Amino acid sequence: MTTNEQARAAKTISTPRRASQISRATLPIKPKYSIGISTKILLLLYGRRFMRCAAPTAWSAIRILTRRRLTSHYKPGECSGLQPALQISGGVDCLWHPDGIPSPLMKRLIDFHNWINGLSDPVRAAVQASMRQRDVVQGGAIFRFGEPASECYQVEQGRVVIYAISREGKELQLMELREGDCFGEMGLIDDLPRFNHAYAGTDTRLWVLKRADFEQLYNEYPEIPRQLNRYFCYRLRVTANNLEEASVLSLRERLARLITRLAFSVGASDQGVSNIEHLSHQSLSRMLGVTRQSVSRELKAMEREGLLKCHYNRIEVLDYGRLSREGGNSSVDCVPAYDE
Repeated sequence: MTTNEQARAAKTISTPRRASQISRATLPIKPKYSIGISTKILLLLYGRRFMRCAAPTAWSAIRILTRRRLTSHYKPGECSGLQPALQISGGVDCLWHPDGIPSPLMKRLIDFHNWINGLSDPVRAAVQASMRQRDVVQGGAIFRFGEPASECYQVEQGRVVIYAISREGKELQLMELREGDCFGEMGLIDDLPRFNHAYAGTDTRLWVLKRADFEQLYNEYPEIPRQLNRYFCYRLRVTANNLEEASVLSLRERLARLITRLAFSVGASDQGVSNIEHLSHQSLSRMLGVTRQSVSRELKAMEREGLLKCHYNRIEVLDYGRLSREGGNSSVDCVPAYDE
């Protein structure tokens, strides 16, 4: 070997190779498909506005590429342990269940809005002994925005609707509570005024727990704070999921997911027909924060496709599997368990 050849060999050994010279086999595998940083920023900042401005074909491409980005590294069966984490993380889209039916993350929780029922018998008895009954006629206010929080409630009979109302009078229905459900505790814990309105959807009977009694029980029984933590986590999951859907999904997808959850909440499955009682076009529009006309238009389209059938104050779900595929799997699907 000549002197020049020896010098070049020594230089090759001692000098680290640049990234462009490294064999691709030595690098970690990168996703085959990805979304540019500019697109991600647009989605995060503008959400629904970007979706409306983007061409439908471009938006469909974004969703397809995102699904491929999540699944491009894994062979069939390898992502079974990873799939729940990907679903929880959210994003533009999530992994689909192969059959389109709700994923294992969709669960009916019996005590979704009821922290009292999860307490042990002695503690539950102590809470119930401190509560007093109150009757509220249909349409009556239980509390209003800005009022001081002085008590919390449990529904014994009837229905309670929680609203947020803008200065212009636009109503957004946050939740509807039924027998056994609890509400109003947050203001007793953070000592801040009410941030929404609560009205009786029907003639309603409540159990009322005053602030002084709540604070005494809260300090005396450590089990109560633990149960309230679980209770608030359920609601936080749903709130985060609703914010995500309002940012990136079309009205049709949001409506399909909402009806799917409501049907699943009353025990619907992929087989058979399920009925959702006391559900009107107006109440759906309030839940989604859109106009009644736009909801009616989408419901008529779904009715023509054989997904559901609309009746007076009732929606009949004809094809639960197809309806769930319209909205796809969501990041979090915890719903209260009700029996119609």
